[in-house]
Amino acid sequence: MKSAFALMALVMPVLALAGPVKADALEDYLQIQKLLAQDNFTGVTDAAKLFSKDVKSYPNGKQIQTEADKLVQATDLAQARNAFASVSKLMREWAKKTHPRDTFVAYCPMKEAYWLQKTTKIENPYYGKEMLECGVIEQ
Repeated sequence: MKSAFALMALVMPVLALAGPVKADALEDYLQIQKLLAQDNFTGVTDAAKLFSKDVKSYPNGKQIQTEADKLVQATDLAQARNAFASVSKLMREWAKKTHPRDTFVAYCPMKEAYWLQKTTKIENPYYGKEMLECGVIEQ
C-alpha cells in the first residue's frame, strides 16, 4: 500500500506539469453542433480547426479531416451548416462502429442529414432556432 502512495507521489507532479489534456475530436464536433443549433457562427471556425486537428486519430480520420477543413473555410452560418452535414455523415459512420458513450445520432428529415449530439432532446444544427426540434434520434 505504501508503494502505491509513493508511486502516486512521484507521478502526480509529472502529470501536473504535462498541462491540460487535449480536447477530443468528438467534444470539438459537439461544440460545433451546439453553436449551429443556437444560430451562432462565432466560434465555429475555431472549434472546426481543433476538430480537424484532433480527428486525425479516428478511423477514416483523413477523410473526416478533409471535410472538416471545408468547415474551417466556411464564412457564414449557411456554409458552415452545409459543411457540417458532410462531416456529420462521416461522424455517423464512425459512431456506428465505435458507439461513443452518451452520444446520440439524430436525423433531420427536412435536410435529409444526420448529426451527433449529447442529449435525446433534438437540437437541430441545420435549422437552428427556426426548427430547433425538427428531427428524430436514430440510436
